[in-house]
Amino acid sequence: MTPKDYNIYSWSNQEILAEIGTRIRRHRHFLRLTQKELAEKSGVGEHTLKRLESRRAVNVSFATLLDLFRALGALDHVLEIIPDIGLNPYNISPENGKEVQRIRKSKA
Repeated sequence: MTPKDYNIYSWSNQEILAEIGTRIRRHRHFLRLTQKELAEKSGVGEHTLKRLESRRAVNVSFATLLDLFRALGALDHVLEIIPDIGLNPYNISPENGKEVQRIRKSKA
């Protein structure tokens, strides 16, 4: 993807995963780690890492990505994937003052 194409909402899941794989490879190179070393450090299979870095991974769990990010020291911004928007006052139960666990639509 080029900067011109950086409307991530237009990317397929496979394109996003391919870009993540490229970034993981770049971080690994920056840290001067081999694929085998990163696989061992993260607990991720070397075959999985090779497929991810070569942009051929089809199905990689989020837990696997977190293991790789942790091993690369790249967890810093992971929670920005879905930012904490805080508690909406409308979602506090008037009965007990606690956060509502479920939103129910009233039947019209």
